[in-house]
Amino acid sequence: FLPTRLIDLENLDRLRLVVTADTSIQDRRYIPLSHRWGTPESAEREAMTTTSENLARRLEGFGLSTLPARYIEAILICRSMNVRYMWIDSLCIIQGSSEDWHSQCAQMGEVYECGVFTIASNLSDDNQPWLPPDPLPWALRLWKGGPLKAWLLELITNSPLASRGWCLQERHLSPRILHVHHRQVWVWECNFRVRGANSSGLVYSSDVTDDTLSWRKQNLTRPVSLSRDQLFDCWHKLVADYTKRRLTNRSDRLPAISGIERRLQPLLSCAYHAGTWESDIFGLLW
Repeated sequence: FLPTRLIDLENLDRLRLVVTADTSIQDRRYIPLSHRWGTPESAEREAMTTTSENLARRLEGFGLSTLPARYIEAILICRSMNVRYMWIDSLCIIQGSSEDWHSQCAQMGEVYECGVFTIASNLSDDNQPWLPPDPLPWALRLWKGGPLKAWLLELITNSPLASRGWCLQERHLSPRILHVHHRQVWVWECNFRVRGANSSGLVYSSDVTDDTLSWRKQNLTRPVSLSRDQLFDCWHKLVADYTKRRLTNRSDRLPAISGIERRLQPLLSCAYHAGTWESDIFGLLW
């Protein structure tokens, strides 16, 4: 799988939006960005989006310096990992085109599931720069500050992204995530471990304990051993989280969780209709 469009980072002086079906891509790795748009002014919004009016210019090439600070730093991380392509929703989906949006939102789950890892920008808006990690004394306080596992999971589950509806499936479908936080801690999360680091190095490491990930972990690593009731329980917890989140457009309520539904369907072997599984009467409650 490749998304319809990607940003080609080969030349940082002249980035290009490419249509993957029309491009010979040898290295198919890419990194998606999970972020909040915030409330950009019109000039900022124009700089961070692709529209029908500027699509041709995006395809021809544009400068790195024209983008918001968050995008620039994410792109530099991507290049430091020797990954040539990146996916950012506001640039890779044509904004203002309902036709393009409907075709792209159907693939959103796969976009995050098939990326090398996701960069999750847990800051309030796209022009808030990422700060360098705090020095050693902060790391020592982290070590001595009580239940670190709960503290780090709190960073992930109560971050700005945790309040946004679309970001639920972006987290749970991504195989690996680099979380960047306002407290200047960088957290790496995959299906097996969570690690927290700052400038002093690794300050925390643990097995994944978030039980909403249990279906994902089982599906990837060994034959599914969870019962149907346990899988439905996972779904209920995800939906309980999802219904607390905000969506800019109410019409996104079902599309924004459809990637998780498609991932669970082969495990449940059960028909799904508009947010409800046929064999799950409790699903009617949301």
